[in-house]
Amino acid sequence: PAGEDGPATAFGWSDDGLSLFVARGMEIVRVARGGGEAVAVAEVRDEANDRIGQLASSLLGGALVVRTEREGAEEALADSRYFEVRLSGGRVVEIGAREFERQAGVRSRATSARDEPIVSATNRWRLRIAGQELAGAGAGERLTIGPVAGGAERDVMAISARPREEDAEYAGLFNDVAWAAPSETILFVAQSECDPVCRGPLFAIEPDGSNLRRLATGVSRVPHEMNGSLLAVGEVGPSGPIVVLVDLVTGERRELGPGADPSWAPR
Repeated sequence: PAGEDGPATAFGWSDDGLSLFVARGMEIVRVARGGGEAVAVAEVRDEANDRIGQLASSLLGGALVVRTEREGAEEALADSRYFEVRLSGGRVVEIGAREFERQAGVRSRATSARDEPIVSATNRWRLRIAGQELAGAGAGERLTIGPVAGGAERDVMAISARPREEDAEYAGLFNDVAWAAPSETILFVAQSECDPVCRGPLFAIEPDGSNLRRLATGVSRVPHEMNGSLLAVGEVGPSGPIVVLVDLVTGERRELGPGADPSWAPR
């Protein structure tokens, strides 16, 4: 949405899904899902940045958490700061990046350094990224899977076996990995660029290594929300960031237009 105060720079749903919090620059307003006048919530003051780039309802309740950034800067996130905004009274308190992620429910990015395996929503499988093995020609990280109940792990796919495509030079690393809950399909981002944010194509693959398919391009991390078989994905392409809907089963996609950090409304 845009209005007299300029275009929206970030948004987040209320806990009940009945309202939308919208950031315009450094100001936050609340808009009823059914429409109506915007109600001012708070203004964040940060001398190093000029807009809110990410906004979410706090899992602790009664607050929002936001991340600031600088519009038009070569490294927009270089001086990002994080704040908690109390909904009662609009009090703004600075917090750290880890506290922001904890309250926003941001899933930790999966890497080969992760101590615990990633368990499927069905509680049948544990998934992990095998450590970097970049010394040998064509080597790289591997996805391995094993039964939660116990037993030997096996490789699902090696990054060196990824599809070779003209528009992607892969770094031999998985930028992120996750389950496409509630299914047992595995999603991963094959890192292909880091300028300055690491991104790559988003793929899906089944636990037995079958049906590898490319779903999107220019993705930094695996989306953690689904609506049926639909994924809302933030892509970065030649014309800038866009939001697309991708069907996990069929691979069909529909571009929704410019935007970033898509989120499904709570039911």
